[in-house]
Amino acid sequence: MRCLVSIPPLLRGEIFADSFGTSLQHRLIRSWLDAGLKPVSINTSKELNDHPRHAACLKEAGVDVVIVEPSAGNYPPYLPNVRASIVKVASLYPGEVIAIINADIHILFDDRACQAIRNLDKASFLVAHRLDVADDSMFSQTIAQRLSKGSNSPFIPGIDFIAAHSETFKAASHFLSPDLTLGLPWWDLLLPIALYAAGATRTFLESVYFLHIKHEERWDPVWLDQIGTVATRYLDDQIKGYKSPAAAYVWSLAYQALVSPIQSPRIYKSRILSKIGLISAGRRCPAYLLDVLRMTEAMVCQNGWEQDERWISAWVSAPLL
Repeated sequence: MRCLVSIPPLLRGEIFADSFGTSLQHRLIRSWLDAGLKPVSINTSKELNDHPRHAACLKEAGVDVVIVEPSAGNYPPYLPNVRASIVKVASLYPGEVIAIINADIHILFDDRACQAIRNLDKASFLVAHRLDVADDSMFSQTIAQRLSKGSNSPFIPGIDFIAAHSETFKAASHFLSPDLTLGLPWWDLLLPIALYAAGATRTFLESVYFLHIKHEERWDPVWLDQIGTVATRYLDDQIKGYKSPAAAYVWSLAYQALVSPIQSPRIYKSRILSKIGLISAGRRCPAYLLDVLRMTEAMVCQNGWEQDERWISAWVSAPLL
């Protein structure tokens, strides 16, 4: 299985080209290789030009490198576009199963996970959350040892592993906004909805296979607002235009209800308070966007319905457009 990932030249203060196999990134790559994955790093030409040794060092570590340009507009020039990445990789590796992961994820599979991947057909896709850990001590533990502790809980708000056949990804790419960018928010939540729209059904892999060391770095929340506003509207338009299957259509109906100007007084009040908080933080986004975020998480994430029920009442209270 190809493992699509955008490996940066620098991770947690360690320069990949200078670490000679000892860095966290090198150890993560070895975990992917040991899990039977074939890593493919997606990098922009600017990133590789700015770090001329990076591509060669990646290849020495067993990683193929594919160049994909960034999203058009004001997006960081070192982050590749999601839709272009999927289309290019699907064309390069037709008929193969492809996984998309974040670069800072440690992977360890057992027979059960391998069986799920082997049995994956073109009408299905796999997703998984990660386990956040304080340090790398769990990297060396077996799956049984990790399960016996049970002290770590999955990071529910996002997805860190998505796998499907290349043809399934290519079909889903039509529903993805050109604004979606690897390394920025929303792509991990909207890609599963796009896979729904392509007619695929979801299965979860257990979070215990995927470990992530907690860190403080975060993307600028401005990206959450900008990308979310544009990409969710684009996805809704595409779903309506393609008359997509049920799961995607449900997302579209919920989206239309949440963006409607007709809401209950309780929702108006809640959104006004949220808007005041956003403005005070220097952020600009539609009042409905946080409800759309919660609704999308509920439809994509494991046990997502338990995260926040506010979007359900908002959906029920507003007539569909």
